[in-house]
Amino acid sequence: MIAKLLTLALLCASALAAEKPNLVLIIADDMNWDDNGAYGHPKIHTPNIDALAKGGMLFEHAYLTANSCSPSRASIITGRYPHNTGAEQLHWPLPKESLTFVEQLKASGYYTAAAGKWHLGKDVVDRFDDVFEASTAGFILPTGADKKSGKMIAKSPSGCEDWLSTLQNRPKKKPFFLWFAALDPHREYEKDAFQPPHKSDSVRLPPYV
Repeated sequence: MIAKLLTLALLCASALAAEKPNLVLIIADDMNWDDNGAYGHPKIHTPNIDALAKGGMLFEHAYLTANSCSPSRASIITGRYPHNTGAEQLHWPLPKESLTFVEQLKASGYYTAAAGKWHLGKDVVDRFDDVFEASTAGFILPTGADKKSGKMIAKSPSGCEDWLSTLQNRPKKKPFFLWFAALDPHREYEKDAFQPPHKSDSVRLPPYV
């Protein structure tokens, strides 16, 4: 699927998009910044992500000051330090009055969509044109069920299956911003979900452990 996503992303350039580049932000819980080939990990192979990175931009000096899911997302989408977002604690929703960079992109003519894990609360879901939300508990939500805002929810627990359809069904005459958030790297929510666990000799420990 990621290969198809990559192909579509590379083929969707237009005169408008040349002036306003298409933007894809991929977020994953419990995944270190260098847990992929693009940043030089010796054992984790991510050829499609590497290809996207090669044709795009690498963040080499980007830092978050929160160590949990929702405060980090709130910080990214607002551009504020976590303690200034009003959602500095885990599971706190982003306040309705929050200004995000998504509004700025929409004002500049971008189509905006989010797919996968949301975890920012209900008050700012309307900042995107479309949101395909996966369950943060890892359970499948009813396929195609409408939310009150008219948005569609995810077809799979991770939400990744919606990445491709979101890209395919976007307005073709607009540049786009896609916020893709995967649940897949997140540790399981249930005890002993992995049977058997990873073998110790197959795991590369960081030098600070």
